[in-house]
Amino acid sequence: MKNVIVDDSGKITLLDWGSAEASIVPHHDLIQLLKINMLENDPDAGEIQSFLEGYGISQSEFAEMLPTLESLLLLRAFDKLRWAIDCGIEGLESYIIYARRAVERKLSNP
Repeated sequence: MKNVIVDDSGKITLLDWGSAEASIVPHHDLIQLLKINMLENDPDAGEIQSFLEGYGISQSEFAEMLPTLESLLLLRAFDKLRWAIDCGIEGLESYIIYARRAVERKLSNP
Protein backbone atom coordinates (compact mmCIF):
# COMPACT_ATOMS: atom_id res chain seq x y z
CA MET A 1 0.00 0.00 0.00
CA LYS A 2 2.88 2.40 0.59
CA ASN A 3 3.72 2.26 -3.12
CA VAL A 4 0.34 3.33 -4.48
CA ILE A 5 -1.74 6.48 -4.61
CA VAL A 6 -5.51 6.30 -4.96
CA ASP A 7 -7.10 9.56 -6.08
CA ASP A 8 -10.63 10.73 -5.33
CA SER A 9 -11.99 9.06 -8.48
CA GLY A 10 -10.51 5.68 -7.44
CA LYS A 11 -7.67 5.76 -9.99
CA ILE A 12 -4.70 3.78 -8.66
CA THR A 13 -1.14 4.85 -9.49
CA LEU A 14 1.85 2.63 -8.77
CA LEU A 15 4.81 4.64 -7.49
CA ASP A 16 7.68 2.17 -7.21
CA TRP A 17 8.47 -0.45 -9.83
CA GLY A 18 11.75 -1.51 -8.18
CA SER A 19 10.17 -4.51 -6.50
CA ALA A 20 6.92 -4.78 -8.44
CA GLU A 21 5.85 -8.27 -9.35
CA ALA A 22 3.05 -10.27 -10.86
CA SER A 23 2.36 -13.78 -9.66
CA ILE A 24 0.08 -16.77 -9.96
CA VAL A 25 -2.85 -17.01 -7.56
CA PRO A 26 -3.11 -18.70 -5.09
CA HIS A 27 0.61 -19.53 -5.07
CA HIS A 28 1.73 -15.96 -4.43
CA ASP A 29 -0.68 -15.51 -1.53
CA LEU A 30 0.27 -18.88 -0.05
CA ILE A 31 3.99 -18.06 -0.35
CA GLN A 32 3.37 -14.78 1.46
CA LEU A 33 1.47 -16.69 4.15
CA LEU A 34 4.38 -19.14 4.55
CA LYS A 35 6.86 -16.25 4.69
CA ILE A 36 5.01 -14.47 7.47
CA ASN A 37 4.55 -17.73 9.35
CA MET A 38 8.25 -18.54 8.94
CA LEU A 39 9.48 -15.10 10.07
CA GLU A 40 6.90 -14.23 12.72
CA ASN A 41 5.24 -17.53 13.73
CA ASP A 42 1.98 -15.97 12.68
CA PRO A 43 -0.69 -16.79 11.55
CA ASP A 44 -1.37 -19.86 13.65
CA ALA A 45 -2.59 -23.21 12.30
CA GLY A 46 -6.26 -22.30 12.70
CA GLU A 47 -5.83 -19.05 10.81
CA ILE A 48 -3.93 -20.83 8.05
CA GLN A 49 -6.76 -23.35 7.82
CA SER A 50 -9.30 -20.52 7.51
CA PHE A 51 -7.20 -18.93 4.78
CA LEU A 52 -7.09 -22.22 2.87
CA GLU A 53 -10.83 -22.66 3.24
CA GLY A 54 -11.30 -19.18 1.79
CA TYR A 55 -9.48 -20.34 -1.32
CA GLY A 56 -11.31 -23.68 -1.34
CA ILE A 57 -8.06 -25.60 -0.76
CA SER A 58 -8.21 -28.75 1.35
CA GLN A 59 -5.43 -29.79 3.72
CA SER A 60 -4.47 -32.62 1.36
CA GLU A 61 -4.31 -30.24 -1.62
CA PHE A 62 -2.18 -27.85 0.43
CA ALA A 63 0.14 -30.68 1.50
CA GLU A 64 0.53 -31.64 -2.16
CA MET A 65 1.35 -28.02 -3.10
CA LEU A 66 3.73 -27.45 -0.19
CA PRO A 67 7.00 -28.70 -1.78
CA THR A 68 6.43 -26.42 -4.78
CA LEU A 69 5.44 -23.51 -2.55
CA GLU A 70 8.56 -23.94 -0.43
CA SER A 71 10.74 -23.99 -3.55
CA LEU A 72 9.05 -20.82 -4.79
CA LEU A 73 9.48 -19.24 -1.33
CA LEU A 74 13.21 -19.97 -1.54
CA LEU A 75 13.44 -18.55 -5.06
CA ARG A 76 11.54 -15.43 -4.00
CA ALA A 77 13.74 -14.94 -0.93
CA PHE A 78 16.92 -14.95 -3.02
CA ASP A 79 15.38 -12.78 -5.71
CA LYS A 80 14.49 -10.20 -3.05
CA LEU A 81 17.98 -10.48 -1.54
CA ARG A 82 19.57 -9.96 -4.95
CA TRP A 83 17.33 -6.95 -5.55
CA ALA A 84 18.18 -5.47 -2.13
CA ILE A 85 21.92 -5.91 -2.76
CA ASP A 86 21.69 -4.43 -6.28
CA CYS A 87 19.73 -1.42 -5.04
CA GLY A 88 21.84 -0.89 -1.92
CA ILE A 89 18.77 -1.15 0.28
CA GLU A 90 19.24 -0.26 3.94
CA GLY A 91 18.21 -3.03 6.31
CA LEU A 92 19.86 -5.70 4.18
CA GLU A 93 20.03 -7.95 7.26
CA SER A 94 16.27 -8.62 7.10
CA TYR A 95 16.63 -9.90 3.52
CA ILE A 96 19.53 -12.12 4.60
CA ILE A 97 17.47 -13.53 7.48
CA TYR A 98 14.57 -14.21 5.11
CA ALA A 99 16.84 -16.05 2.65
CA ARG A 100 18.58 -18.01 5.43
CA ARG A 101 15.29 -19.15 6.95
CA ALA A 102 13.91 -20.10 3.54
CA VAL A 103 16.97 -22.32 2.98
CA GLU A 104 16.60 -23.88 6.43
CA ARG A 105 12.90 -24.49 5.82
CA LYS A 106 13.51 -26.12 2.43
CA LEU A 107 16.32 -28.30 3.78
CA SER A 108 14.17 -29.49 6.67
CA ASN A 109 11.24 -30.28 4.32
CA PRO A 110 12.79 -31.77 1.16
